[in-house]
Amino acid sequence: MATAVSGGGRWTHVRTLGHGASGAVVSLAADAASVALFAVKSAPAGATAVAPLCLRPGR
Repeated sequence: MATAVSGGGRWTHVRTLGHGASGAVVSLAADAASVALFAVKSAPAGATAVAPLCLRPGR
Protein backbone atom coordinates (compact mmCIF):
# COMPACT_ATOMS: atom_id res chain seq x y z
CA MET A 1 0.00 0.00 0.00
CA ALA A 2 1.36 3.43 -0.95
CA THR A 3 1.86 6.06 1.73
CA ALA A 4 2.16 9.83 1.40
CA VAL A 5 5.62 11.28 1.91
CA SER A 6 5.77 14.16 4.38
CA GLY A 7 6.90 17.60 3.28
CA GLY A 8 4.27 18.75 0.84
CA GLY A 9 2.19 15.67 0.11
CA ARG A 10 2.88 15.82 -3.63
CA TRP A 11 4.83 12.54 -3.76
CA THR A 12 3.65 9.07 -2.83
CA HIS A 13 6.00 6.30 -1.69
CA VAL A 14 5.31 3.20 -3.81
CA ARG A 15 7.86 0.68 -2.51
CA THR A 16 11.41 0.32 -1.23
CA LEU A 17 13.89 -0.64 -3.96
CA GLY A 18 16.96 -1.29 -1.81
CA HIS A 19 19.29 -0.38 1.03
CA GLY A 20 22.90 0.83 0.85
CA ALA A 21 25.81 -0.09 3.09
CA SER A 22 25.77 3.43 4.57
CA GLY A 23 22.17 3.03 5.68
CA ALA A 24 20.64 4.95 2.77
CA VAL A 25 17.31 3.71 1.42
CA VAL A 26 16.27 3.94 -2.25
CA SER A 27 12.53 4.04 -2.84
CA LEU A 28 10.21 4.18 -5.84
CA ALA A 29 7.88 7.19 -5.66
CA ALA A 30 5.10 8.66 -7.80
CA ASP A 31 4.24 12.30 -8.45
CA ALA A 32 0.63 12.88 -7.38
CA ALA A 33 -0.13 15.31 -10.22
CA SER A 34 1.46 13.56 -13.22
CA VAL A 35 1.76 9.98 -11.86
CA ALA A 36 5.40 10.00 -13.05
CA LEU A 37 7.62 7.44 -11.31
CA PHE A 38 11.05 8.33 -9.90
CA ALA A 39 13.60 7.09 -7.38
CA VAL A 40 14.25 8.79 -4.04
CA LYS A 41 17.44 8.18 -2.05
CA SER A 42 17.08 8.92 1.67
CA ALA A 43 20.10 9.21 3.95
CA PRO A 44 19.81 8.39 7.65
CA ALA A 45 19.66 11.27 10.13
CA GLY A 46 23.14 12.51 10.98
CA ALA A 47 24.70 11.50 7.66
CA THR A 48 27.68 13.75 6.91
CA ALA A 49 28.01 13.24 3.16
CA VAL A 50 25.37 14.34 0.68
CA ALA A 51 25.21 12.58 -2.68
CA PRO A 52 24.69 14.70 -5.79
CA LEU A 53 21.10 14.81 -7.01
CA CYS A 54 20.57 13.16 -10.38
CA LEU A 55 17.22 13.33 -12.12
CA ARG A 56 16.37 11.36 -15.24
CA PRO A 57 12.91 10.99 -16.75
CA GLY A 58 11.43 7.50 -16.66
CA ARG A 59 11.11 5.54 -19.85
